[in-house]
Amino acid sequence: MIIGYARVSTPDQSLTDQVAQLKAAGCSKIFSEKASGTIRDRRQLARALGELQEGDQLVVTALDRLGRSAVAIFRTIEAIDDRKAGFRSLREPWADLSSPAGRFMVQILGAVAEIELSLINERLQAGQRRAKAAGVKFGRPEVLTPAQKRWAISERARPNPPSYGALAATLDVAVSTVKRACRTPADGAHDG
Repeated sequence: MIIGYARVSTPDQSLTDQVAQLKAAGCSKIFSEKASGTIRDRRQLARALGELQEGDQLVVTALDRLGRSAVAIFRTIEAIDDRKAGFRSLREPWADLSSPAGRFMVQILGAVAEIELSLINERLQAGQRRAKAAGVKFGRPEVLTPAQKRWAISERARPNPPSYGALAATLDVAVSTVKRACRTPADGAHDG
């Protein structure tokens, strides 16, 4: 079966041209949606991929319909290949998994995606280092104040300590929050 996937980025754009091209390319089923290519969780794309069986083919009018980055496009093509299905782009005929040349070009796309991902990670890490140096704290905000933590620890250190549940009820927090606050480094708490 030949399955088509059409996408436009905004609600005011039309899918008509893409759907017509996909029908002309022999698609018996077409999934379409209006969603940005930067969104990872696109329902209709997921449905189209879910329909693919071994020997089927997914067709798009252009590679950028799969995503806005080489990483996103490559991941989708990889998912298609994992299902032992084919892929074809009408605008980029070289991206055809059924030919050796197409598979080679997709491998090049994978290499480009890997470089792109590596550059993104480098920029992200550099940004995090700068933010930490500027005093920005990462992670979830602390639920308990330092004074509440000291109080909970001192209460648990008493000869007949109250239960974690009783402390949690007093502090109006989850039991796991109190347990985490009372943990010592020997108990497996990690700074980080």
